Amino acid sequence: MKTISTPTVPAKLKNRLHLQAGGLPRGLRAVRFALSSMRGLIPLDTVCAILSKKPQDILAHIETGQVRWAFDIRSALSRRREVRVFRQSLFELAGLCEHPWNPDGERGEFQELIDQILPLDKTIPARATRSQLLQPAARSADVAECLSCLGQHVHHLIREKSLITVTPDEPAKAIPLVTRASVIVFLQTRRMQ
Repeated sequence: MKTISTPTVPAKLKNRLHLQAGGLPRGLRAVRFALSSMRGLIPLDTVCAILSKKPQDILAHIETGQVRWAFDIRSALSRRREVRVFRQSLFELAGLCEHPWNPDGERGEFQELIDQILPLDKTIPARATRSQLLQPAARSADVAECLSCLGQHVHHLIREKSLITVTPDEPAKAIPLVTRASVIVFLQTRRMQ
């Protein structure tokens, strides 16, 4: 697991307090913040905390195209946006890395994004009916982890048919599984630009 650690100071304090020799205001200690590579999508609140910016500023960056991969994963009945930013896009916006070149263009970038968010090793083969071919599917808890949301939110998305479920071949494991293909289509349709 890769982590990135940075000392952070709340933006309000930066303007009001005098900095000591180490770059931090007197009386404050450095806070180590780690961003795990296990979560490919990062909630808007976390992005704001990392960059010390307001949500409106981040949304403006998304609308102007400075953040290339952002998704609104809210359910159909929700009025409130549930914005998630791809980790690589956050790093690019923060200036920690540059935009990687992909020979397949945007389609190739999206495939890399999917492979990082929901890798094939997190899926198991399942079929909707006995006659259908096996297809990769993931437990709803794994999908919730990949989308950085609650399991309840994934169940709302399943109920409204934004995500498609299948059942595993073994009846002992009668938990519904979300198809990887439906997660891909969901993210394609929910991309913010």
